[in-house]
Amino acid sequence: MSAIEQQPQTVGPVTVTAAETLLAAVITPGTSSDRSLSALTAPAAGVTICPFKVVRVRGIVWTTNGGSFLTVRLRQGIGTGGAVVGVPFTNTVSATAAAGLADVPVPFEFVDLAPVGQNYTLTAQTSAGSVATYAIWNVTGFDG
Repeated sequence: MSAIEQQPQTVGPVTVTAAETLLAAVITPGTSSDRSLSALTAPAAGVTICPFKVVRVRGIVWTTNGGSFLTVRLRQGIGTGGAVVGVPFTNTVSATAAAGLADVPVPFEFVDLAPVGQNYTLTAQTSAGSVATYAIWNVTGFDG
């Protein structure tokens, strides 16, 4: 099995609310390993062919103000209408806290075992109010 892993991508601050909010566009890395990492750029929006059998998106997410739990989803396609990849990840930084904690990076990982395209959307949703949210992630495509 071979893989192509893209360099880490960042986003923020994004104001996330109690409604599912677009956090970032996530696009699988290039399909040829004979290019430099900087050349593994995003394809044009709407590209539907995925050369990978498995796609993994992992990273960390955090907010700058506490008081709200954060639920993160990865969806296939562009926008919030695509199928959810795996189980939504909920911020559970402290099992005893009544609410989320500020400035605490929380890791997440989604694995798409049936990718249908190269475009994904990382979304977030808070339990209450609106929070400034940041994320760092990278994508790995596996072809075997």
